[in-house]
Amino acid sequence: MDKFVRSPYFNANEGLVNLYAIFHGLLKGNKEIDEKAAWESIYPNEAYDPKKFRKLLSDLVTLIESFLIQEGLLEAPLLRQNLLLQSIKKFSITPLQKKTVTNSIKEADRRKEQSSEYFLQRFRIEKNQYNLTTHFERKTKKKSITASEDLQELSKKLDIFYLIEKMRHGTDLLTWSVMYKSDIDFTQFDFTSKLIEKSNYLQVPAVNIFYNIFKAFKGEQNSKHYFKAKEMMLEHLDDFPFDEQQDIYDSMISYCIGKVNKGEKEFIPEALDMYKTGVDTGISLVDGELSPTTFRNIVGVSLRFGYIENAVDFIQEKIHLVKPKFKNNALNFNLARVYFYKKDHDKVLEHLNQVDFDDVWYNINSKAMLIATYYELDEIVPLDSLLTSYAAFLRREKSLDEARRSRYLHFVKFVKKLVKIYPITDKALDNLKEEISSINGVINKPWILEKIELLRP
Repeated sequence: MDKFVRSPYFNANEGLVNLYAIFHGLLKGNKEIDEKAAWESIYPNEAYDPKKFRKLLSDLVTLIESFLIQEGLLEAPLLRQNLLLQSIKKFSITPLQKKTVTNSIKEADRRKEQSSEYFLQRFRIEKNQYNLTTHFERKTKKKSITASEDLQELSKKLDIFYLIEKMRHGTDLLTWSVMYKSDIDFTQFDFTSKLIEKSNYLQVPAVNIFYNIFKAFKGEQNSKHYFKAKEMMLEHLDDFPFDEQQDIYDSMISYCIGKVNKGEKEFIPEALDMYKTGVDTGISLVDGELSPTTFRNIVGVSLRFGYIENAVDFIQEKIHLVKPKFKNNALNFNLARVYFYKKDHDKVLEHLNQVDFDDVWYNINSKAMLIATYYELDEIVPLDSLLTSYAAFLRREKSLDEARRSRYLHFVKFVKKLVKIYPITDKALDNLKEEISSINGVINKPWILEKIELLRP
C-alpha cells in the first residue's frame, strides 16, 4: 500500500502521501489525532481549510479503492488477459494480437477450474479472440475450424456460467424459504433444471454438482441427488477455487443437518462424515484454524444423537486446530458437555469452573448447563440462586438480541416451574408439558421434557 500511494503513476498529490503516512502511523500505534493537527502536519504554512481537508480525505479513500482494485487484478489472471485483449482491439495493436491470444488461451487451459467465474472469463477470452479476427479471416477459415464453431463454443461457455449460477441461486432461495418461511416461486429454477436434464451439460462437473444440490434441497427422489452431488464433490473438489469449495461443502452440511432435524437418523453418521471431510480437507478451516463455532457444532451433533465416543475422539484429535486464545474455552466447555451426557456431573462442574465467562456466548451457555447440572444433582439452593442471577444477567446483557434473550429466559422460567411444581400430578405435568411444547423458542427443550416424564408418579 505504501509503495502504491507513493507511486507517481497512481498519485501525484504529495498531500495524500503525507495524510496516508499519518493514518498509517496512527493505526500502528492505536492512536488518534484531530483534523486540525493532521492539517498542520500536512500543510504547516496554510490556514486550516475544512473543505479542502474533506476533499483530501475523499481522495485518499479513492486512492485506497484503486489499490484494492489493483490487488484484485493480481489475483485474477484471466480477467487481466481479457482487459489486455480488449485494449489491443481498442488501440489496434496488431503486432501483439497473435501472441496475446495464444497466451490467453494457454492461461485458460492451464487453470481448468470449475467455477462459474472461470467459465465467464473463458467466454470473454474466446469472444475477444473472435472479435480480433477480421471479417475476411472468418470467411476464409478452414471448414474444420469455422466461425460458426467458434460461436458455438462461445455459447457453451456462457451457458455453463448461466446454469451454474442459476442452480446456486435456486439453492440459496430454497434455504432462505425454509429458514424464513417465505413463499417463493421456483418456476424459473425448475425450468432451468429441466433444460440441464435435456442437455449434455451434466457432463460438466460444476453444473452436475450444483444441479444435484438444487434437486436435493427440492426434496426430489429421496436422497439420490445428495449422494450424486457428494460423489461428484469428492471427485472434483480440487477443481474449484477455495471459496466455492466452501459453498458446496456448506450446502452439503446444511442438507444433512436438515435431514437429521426432521428425524431421519440415517443421516447422523452422514452429517458427521461430512463434518470430518470438512476438517480433514481443510475446507471448514480458516487460515488453517478451526473456529470455536464449528468445533462446538461437530461436538454437539455427535452428543445429541448418542455418538459420545465420536465427540471425545474429535475433541482430543482436533482441539489443536482451534486458535490458542479460544482453545481453553473450546476444550473445557465441550468436555463439560460430554460429561453431562455421560451423567458424570461432578466432572461437568470441574470443567465449567475452567471456562472463562468473559465471552458472552460461553457465559450464557455454561450457566444454562450449570443450571441443568444443579438440577440433576438436586442442589436446590445453588440452583435457585443461579436461576435468579442468570435471569437478571440475561435481561441486562445488551449484546443479546431479543429472540435469543427470550429463548434463554423461557428456559429459566420452565426450570423454575419444574422445581416448584407441587403437588406432582399427571395433570400438573401435562399442563407444563403442553405449555413448553407450544413455545418454539426454548433452549434445552428436550431435556426439560425428559425431566417432566421422570417426575411422573
